[in-house]
Amino acid sequence: MKVSESGKKLIKDFEGLRLKAYKDSVGVMTIGYGHTGKLLPNAITKAKAEEYFDSDVISAGKKVNKYHYNYTQNQFDALVSFAFNIGNIDQLTANGTRTLDEILEKIPLYVYAGGVKSTGLEKRRKAECELFSSDYSTVNTNNSTIKSYLFKKHANTYLSKNFQVKEFIAKGSPLRDMYERGVYYELWIDDRLVGFLQRIRDHFGRPIIITSGYRPAAYNKSVNGATSSLHIEGRAADIRIDGISPRVLAAYCKSIGVKGIGTYADFVHIDTRENAYYWNG
Repeated sequence: MKVSESGKKLIKDFEGLRLKAYKDSVGVMTIGYGHTGKLLPNAITKAKAEEYFDSDVISAGKKVNKYHYNYTQNQFDALVSFAFNIGNIDQLTANGTRTLDEILEKIPLYVYAGGVKSTGLEKRRKAECELFSSDYSTVNTNNSTIKSYLFKKHANTYLSKNFQVKEFIAKGSPLRDMYERGVYYELWIDDRLVGFLQRIRDHFGRPIIITSGYRPAAYNKSVNGATSSLHIEGRAADIRIDGISPRVLAAYCKSIGVKGIGTYADFVHIDTRENAYYWNG
């Protein structure tokens, strides 16, 4: 995963640009955007500062990617800022054993420089926490709007008249347990998928059971899901309706414009692909 441009801006805003070498608050020689190291020049150009920054932000990103959490982009950016400033996220994450919720709780503790509380670090940690917990983002894919949600915060949020966020992680499944324990944090759901599901619910007048909705890529791989699965993008759901045969359910889905439909013995797969493809499982 790579830091976004807005993540880079956050780091630069707090580091500031200094083209002449100076000692930071704990006496470390620094230049550019918070660049440190041996044999620093006394002065550099802005172009050289950008070169140092690009290298340093890549290094910080590697220290965050060292731990295989299912980061959102905002969480990743916040932790890259933290690693850029502190040097790593090893202690913050307890070497990768803390949940993302626990990590967020610990970020505000890192506000001391040389044993003295720093107002500047308090402001930076606050900004990183706010970014880390920013819980909404959208991405347009083939005219579908995919939204990002935090499971623990938005589990009970209604996406339509009858569908809540938590339904896209099947109740009682190993994946639901992993979300509830904080192993996974974010999930994506396509608005068009929700729209199809609500139309189906209204037509049959019966609850829809989503047996598989969003799947984090790592989880999808662990259950031998297809590497190109639209479940990974939040654009697919496997569904069933008690008392309605998969054949009848699939036929209605096709009638309302669903273009990705797989009919199985006890459920129907639907997705928001643009080119029609129908199959029997």
